[in-house]
Amino acid sequence: MNTKSFKKYPEIKLVYLFGSRAEGKAGPMSDYDFAIYFDEKILPLERSETKINLITDLMGEFKTNNIDVVSLNDNLQPLLKYHVVRYGKLIYEKKPYRLILEPDVYSNFFDYQTFSKYHNL
Repeated sequence: MNTKSFKKYPEIKLVYLFGSRAEGKAGPMSDYDFAIYFDEKILPLERSETKINLITDLMGEFKTNNIDVVSLNDNLQPLLKYHVVRYGKLIYEKKPYRLILEPDVYSNFFDYQTFSKYHNL
């Protein structure tokens, strides 16, 4: 997969493709799901602006409007972050950010699982 669009934004440190396209189950109506990890110094408003610009770039690159982008810096459910990291495909990386993000995602997910079981959620 071409990473040209991601290289354009220095604040983007990691990109995962996840969902049906990453799992090899894409159909004709499948969208492209990307999870982005930004430099921690980037404020939420700046992340939102970059996401909008990136979606526009990706729509042109993939010739489709079916593009979804989520920020792994945002307060997402631990299960979603775990699914992205565990089953998604890392398609763009600036080292050492994978070593920063992934242990944190796994730790939060296992804490969440323990909490959920304890409280019967």
